[in-house]
Amino acid sequence: MNTGTSYKLLGALITSDGYSKDEIKRRISLGKAAMVILARIMRDSGVATNTQVKLVQSSHQYSMDVKAVRSGTKGT
Repeated sequence: MNTGTSYKLLGALITSDGYSKDEIKRRISLGKAAMVILARIMRDSGVATNTQVKLVQSSHQYSMDVKAVRSGTKGT
């Protein structure tokens, strides 16, 4: 078996020392990129207001679902 310093498992970066600094940086970078795209959409006057409202509502629902899962109340 070939051993390396890191590899991806189910989308998460796993390192041989168990330190997740690079994984945290990678996820923050992905989040920033997504927010830049959303900001462009929200500033674009060609995107219907209804579409922008639906984007805000869906992101709000997602954040509420994440909070519920973290607190252990999702699905109860």
